Amino acid sequence: MAASASGEFLARMDADDICHPARFERQLAFLRTHCDIVAVGSCAMRIDPEGLPINKLKVKVNDQHIQVDLLKGGFAIIHPSAAYFSPSWTPFQADRGRHFSVIVDAISD
Repeated sequence: MAASASGEFLARMDADDICHPARFERQLAFLRTHCDIVAVGSCAMRIDPEGLPINKLKVKVNDQHIQVDLLKGGFAIIHPSAAYFSPSWTPFQADRGRHFSVIVDAISD
């Protein structure tokens, strides 16, 4: 599906996930005002079938920490919370001075 995307940005969300109503607005606003950033994400909350919190999934917030985690086989962005600058979507094509960052807790409270 991502290969057929034609917009300026690409946002991920699984069919069985829910998100804060302002998630997309905030992520796209951040990407539009931070031209050196290629992707954003957020922490996530696991919930039970009734919607009650189970635990919070946290991610790194600093580019250097993200890169170290990736080199160790970790993950940088929880994929259902990700939004990307579309031309950088092709894996490992995040050049042109752009780097990874995340918005942590920007939409969780």
